[in-house]
Amino acid sequence: MAFVKLMRPDGTTLRDGKHDLIIYKGDTRKMEDPKCYLMQPATREEQEARESQVGKGVHHSAPMSAIKDSFQIAVLVCSTKLTQNGKSLPI
Repeated sequence: MAFVKLMRPDGTTLRDGKHDLIIYKGDTRKMEDPKCYLMQPATREEQEARESQVGKGVHHSAPMSAIKDSFQIAVLVCSTKLTQNGKSLPI
């Protein structure tokens, strides 16, 4: 299973371009619950950012695990309401 978060923590949308998604495997029943996987990094970029903040030696137990394979998607977001630029968000 793989997923991508369309909204970033700062309220902006996923950036246009290519994204390497992480592929997870785990118990099918547990993975039906979005809480199970939405706490995990979706892309290699998110994973690297998390590792740099927490440290590579710290691992969180999860009902699913990442496998070495990944795949790449290309994104082009078109919206009249959402933005990819945090500077233009209303205050």
